[in-house]
Amino acid sequence: QFDGSSMEYLEGDRLGLPETSIASTVQGGPLDYTGIANRGFQLWIYPTVGANTEDQHIVMDTLQHGVGIAADGNWFMQYAGAARASSVAVTTSQWYHVMVVRPFGPSGGSRMYVDGVAVVATGGGYTGTDETVLTLGANTGDNFDTIPGLSNFFTGTVDDLEMFVTGTS
Repeated sequence: QFDGSSMEYLEGDRLGLPETSIASTVQGGPLDYTGIANRGFQLWIYPTVGANTEDQHIVMDTLQHGVGIAADGNWFMQYAGAARASSVAVTTSQWYHVMVVRPFGPSGGSRMYVDGVAVVATGGGYTGTDETVLTLGANTGDNFDTIPGLSNFFTGTVDDLEMFVTGTS
């Protein structure tokens, strides 16, 4: 549960480009993600603030893959370093099931589903060299001088976050 303050966020190791994640055998981890570039996550979200003075970052797995609530109160998907706006408004004090997935490589791009309905889709690839951290409830930084957890605070509850990769090595 996040209260939107500067002390309420989580930070950890990114999944990022699966082949370069800490879990991959390429980096000394136990999982063979060699050649795998597709990934996704799903979770339940209970926002208690919609429209706000700034975007609310809910899950940011590097700057290449994330979900949040835009300042105008609509859902957005973070993909390839940019926020991809939806026209779907967030209703506060209600549970949503949200999934963001890149299922078919750069040609298929990424998709965001809210309660099983696609609300944003975009083509193209993402930067595999992005090593910003995984954050829940705040910004992820920018690989250079912006520190994670300084802005874009989420207010609400996140439950049952599941991250996954798709493809074979």
